[in-house]
Amino acid sequence: MKSLNVELSDTLHSVLDSKTSSVSFEVVWEKYGKQETTPHKVTKKMIFCIIISVVIISGGGLAAASSLLSSYTQNLRSAAHANGIFEYINGTPVSNQEFDSFKAGQELVSELNHQSINENQIIQMFNRNQVLYQQAQKDGLIVSDQQAKNFALKVQQTLEHPSKTVSQSNASQIIQILKAEEKGLGVSDQEYWTHIAPTFYKVDLSIGKLKQEFYTQYQTEHPGATYLQINNAWNRYGKMLLEKASIRIS
Repeated sequence: MKSLNVELSDTLHSVLDSKTSSVSFEVVWEKYGKQETTPHKVTKKMIFCIIISVVIISGGGLAAASSLLSSYTQNLRSAAHANGIFEYINGTPVSNQEFDSFKAGQELVSELNHQSINENQIIQMFNRNQVLYQQAQKDGLIVSDQQAKNFALKVQQTLEHPSKTVSQSNASQIIQILKAEEKGLGVSDQEYWTHIAPTFYKVDLSIGKLKQEFYTQYQTEHPGATYLQINNAWNRYGKMLLEKASIRIS
């Protein structure tokens, strides 16, 4: 499975304590990657699903969404048994398992937040993440396995032992999603945090490093640029990489 998209933020706690309807998963490099975090205002719109890229559900919480979680579990089970290659991106094979898992997470997020999303949109999001990760690899911005494991441990501790800075209800909602995911993947809680989550975090944190490098360079070249201008430039950059990519459906 590959990761979902990543946004930058100042702290993980601020993400988990957000009061918005959906929450972004953010990278804290000054603690976990030996990289400074650029202090930008964050848009709370990304996901914390499959790898904890989160969803904080609006209206009614997860109690009203048990059937959606059951469907998510079943979709992950199906994805785990998917065979074959979905596509090739710049010559790199991407499995049906990877795409189907990503799709399951995106569909869950969409349903929980009462939004609609079609398969073409999911494919575009998936492919964009693939090319961004490939670019991070080219630029030497890949996070080490140990850094990813350390970050996974910190997230696990934050969720299991919420402090006064973290909403207990938000943490509980995230844990319910993770339990559904673990069930779908057929892994224990320990297996998830020691083997599954670090794999996902490695991808997302690497994309986060690429994004931070882009932000820093853009600010240097465009002094006084607003967060919105920088973020729009980042989105154009991702679109450009996607347009230049060689994508062949298997």
